Amino acid sequence: MKIRNKIIAVVITVSVPLILISSFIINRELLHEALKEREEDLIAISKIQASRINLMYDRYMDNMIMLKNRTTTKKRLALYLETKDYDLIAKIGETLHEVKETNSIFHKISVFDLSGKVVASTDKTEIDSNDASFVKDLKDCSLIDIFQGKDGEPDFHFSCPLTLNGKTLGIVSAVIDGHYVLEITSDYTALGNYSGSQI
Repeated sequence: MKIRNKIIAVVITVSVPLILISSFIINRELLHEALKEREEDLIAISKIQASRINLMYDRYMDNMIMLKNRTTTKKRLALYLETKDYDLIAKIGETLHEVKETNSIFHKISVFDLSGKVVASTDKTEIDSNDASFVKDLKDCSLIDIFQGKDGEPDFHFSCPLTLNGKTLGIVSAVIDGHYVLEITSDYTALGNYSGSQI
């Protein structure tokens, strides 16, 4: 073999691995930078989503406080507890239906007495059912539970005490549509929409 060919062979033998190593290092750096940018994007998006979820939670809570502060409902409940006049319960039920029909965020609204008995509800099958543990120690509006609704999407269960003149009369409870939260958590603005399996 001529010396020239030997030199070429040596150069190729030495340079090809160096090129491959250099290429690997460059690609690794590029991948690292891409992953770093992706991580920064996801952190920024998660902060935005957290803010939007907090705003949605505040909206849910505002709706519950609106139910809690309905003076007419509380006065009717107080009078019913004294007189057992079922016309008062019918009127409370009408009010609950009106609220549900005008605000699609509500799936169900119920009023409990302090024994845990449902005295009025937008779901007729719930009326007269009883859950004493449900009303125990409820001091303020609270998120009670999150569960899968009939539509396969999350529902949020909130409850608030109904208080009139410093006296707690019962509980107003509502199941609230949680699909808005799923819309938030699946929205990756600037990165596209992702299903949970892709993230």
